[in-house]
Amino acid sequence: GSGIARMITGYRNRLGGFYDIAQLKEIHLDVEKLRPWFNVATDNIRQLNINQTGIERLKAHPYINFYQAKAFVEYRKKKGDLHSLKPFALYEEFSDTDLEKISHYVCFE
Repeated sequence: GSGIARMITGYRNRLGGFYDIAQLKEIHLDVEKLRPWFNVATDNIRQLNINQTGIERLKAHPYINFYQAKAFVEYRKKKGDLHSLKPFALYEEFSDTDLEKISHYVCFE
């Protein structure tokens, strides 16, 4: 119904788009029941420029918490522009799953 549609579009807007239908599980929806009605267009994902975006905007993304946003900004201040997320694999703030999810929503330009 319209309530579920609002939940889906609201979450899609907060994310910047969906890269996988399984992301609907994050808002407690039954993916298998909804699969026949969904098409995920990954070319429409809104990305954050990790080299220019501040802490507040970064932490507003559902996949980035305050500590992760702070790590990105502090890294930029110390070492300059980022070209990948690989350095953050060594940070305790990031799991491999975190980095995989975030990778769909950041760019380095």
